[in-house]
Amino acid sequence: MSSEKEYKPVTVNKPIENTYDLGNLATFDPNPMSNEKLRSKNESEKEQYISSVTRDNVQLLINQILSLPVKTTTDNQGSSTGHSSSMTLIQLPEPTTLLPREKAIPKPKPPTKWEQFAAKKGIKAKAKDGKMVYDEEKGEWVPKWGYKGNNKSLDDQWLVELEDEPKKRGRDDGDDLIDPRTLARAERKKLIKKNELQHKRNLRNASNVANLEEITVKKIRKALQELFGVDLNAHKKEINEVILNRYYDLQRTREEESETAKKRSREEMERQDALLAAKLSRQETVRQPRTKRKVIKASSTKEKTRKAPNNAFNREMALSYELQDVIGQERCSRPQVVKHLWAYIKGKDLQNPADKRQIICDDKLQKLFKKSTILSKHIFAPEDNDDNASSSQAQDDIVVDNDSDEDDEGEGDYAKSSMDGEANVNIEKTAKQLEAELTSEED
Repeated sequence: MSSEKEYKPVTVNKPIENTYDLGNLATFDPNPMSNEKLRSKNESEKEQYISSVTRDNVQLLINQILSLPVKTTTDNQGSSTGHSSSMTLIQLPEPTTLLPREKAIPKPKPPTKWEQFAAKKGIKAKAKDGKMVYDEEKGEWVPKWGYKGNNKSLDDQWLVELEDEPKKRGRDDGDDLIDPRTLARAERKKLIKKNELQHKRNLRNASNVANLEEITVKKIRKALQELFGVDLNAHKKEINEVILNRYYDLQRTREEESETAKKRSREEMERQDALLAAKLSRQETVRQPRTKRKVIKASSTKEKTRKAPNNAFNREMALSYELQDVIGQERCSRPQVVKHLWAYIKGKDLQNPADKRQIICDDKLQKLFKKSTILSKHIFAPEDNDDNASSSQAQDDIVVDNDSDEDDEGEGDYAKSSMDGEANVNIEKTAKQLEAELTSEED
């Protein structure tokens, strides 16, 4: 009784016979199911009814499959141990029901440049050589390289047969022979190093010919796959890292080259400007012929220091209150004013770090120069200063008003004083004299 409860019969009887599509291992049951049991509130009863119907249909499908012709074969290489093994095969018929596809049939891709070139030259696709090779001694398939590869067979052998002319370490010493195991390991490392160098060279060549603004890691990886005909998806992360490192190195090299080229062009331009300025200076200022100086006997008395001539350059001038506040002098010549101004600027560190020719004005310099950068408003003859000492503050106010409103006419023009015209005339007259004096001092 227990065996009858445990095993159910393999024969199933239905009012209407099922139809079968053995090619797809499918059966179709046209018998209606009980709506009363399907709508039952008892979930266990509903599940039991659905399971029984499913079991009957599966049993009918298995009975139909086992009714097909059976073929038994014997394969001597069917197992890894080399023993014979028998297999039972059932050949299914062609399917009669067309099953829908999950996705649409892919459209044919246009041939790549390599495929077009190969078709034009008649190059046939090379069959991929598998990684596994059959080892007759072990009687099983082993990888050609890698972990437990066939190329490491010498490492496991305790006795190795030497060649007729074994390799030696030295030319004269015949006793110092190379271990065949060591030689085989060295050859493997050499091949690995060669492959790595070739791999880096290919990546470098692929990135050099590409436009860095349009190239992507995916494009380079696909180009390498088409070039060598291998699948690189297994090493996608490592290859992406190598490509990115090479990309950054190449970009850094190109930036350095462009900066060097710009620096060279800027230096060449400055050199050409200096040569042109020197050439123009020689053309404008013709140097006077040198005159031989008379030899004067050395005297024991000290020579008196030569006083600077009282011209427009070295003449002491009165300074405005704003300029006095900056350089700390009441009277000073024009060259000394410039010298004191540079000392003030460098002492206050007012030069622009990016361009030393630009001066960043502080409060005193802004009050001094305002909009105009002319020092003549703050330098005038002492006679004018003595005559107008009582009204100096008023004149300063006039100068300020003239700077703020350049279109006004009147007393602002008088604030510049007639000293500017006189100073300019004196400068033009004494320019040649100063040049001659400097030449004589150099001689």
